[in-house]
Amino acid sequence: MLQRQGARRPAPSEPHSHPSPPQRVAAAALFLACKAEEVPRRAREVIYVLHRAECRRGGQAPSLLDPFGARYDALKAELVRCERHLLRAFGFVAHVEPPHGLLLHFAHLLELAAGVRQAAWGAASDALRTTLPVRVPAEALACGAILWACRAHGAALPEGGAPWWTLFGASTRQVAEVAAVIATLHTLPRPSYIPLGPPPPGATPPRHQPPPPRRSPPPSQPAARRRSRSRSRERGREGGRERRRSRSRDERR
Repeated sequence: MLQRQGARRPAPSEPHSHPSPPQRVAAAALFLACKAEEVPRRAREVIYVLHRAECRRGGQAPSLLDPFGARYDALKAELVRCERHLLRAFGFVAHVEPPHGLLLHFAHLLELAAGVRQAAWGAASDALRTTLPVRVPAEALACGAILWACRAHGAALPEGGAPWWTLFGASTRQVAEVAAVIATLHTLPRPSYIPLGPPPPGATPPRHQPPPPRRSPPPSQPAARRRSRSRSRERGREGGRERRRSRSRDERR
């Protein structure tokens, strides 16, 4: 979604750039993607991660964000505003088809080895660092990743007649472009990540935490008391049935 927003051309009536910083737009894209993939996260969780990442990127020690403070309210309002901007820009069509599911299906039909499938899966994931997902369809991206993996591992592919990727609806130009971009991408240095470090004291616990211990059941009551309660419940049910029968007889009369 972030790539779609960056590659999208704004309409003449829209500003040429989004007024929010790229970090806020990325947080809104992540917030919206969690909803689209049916793994929703609370806005509070996204805001906490955004605040912590901004502190680390700015060289500051991560501080505890007050959920009732002015900065939290400002971040939440901007997160919702960026989400609405993305939805308006996409025409409220937030569906994104990743190439990984198609890749596994194509690799199974081509009877590729497990190592080649793993390499193709990694190549498809690495392609998300580029603009390929917004320039070529998912089937072309999957076929290009398979082609690069087979070339890297020396695996054989079907030959003769029409190219094999045409059976999956991909064009030769797109598959060759994907394979060339992935090959160029693997010559670049690996990306560096910013360590976030341990959470500060008093921070909100993670969402997936072990369930609390079960409470011990109450002590058992004497058998005579339980029998008396069951008899009283049975008498109450029988009285309700008798009242319904008498009411139905009155209605018939």
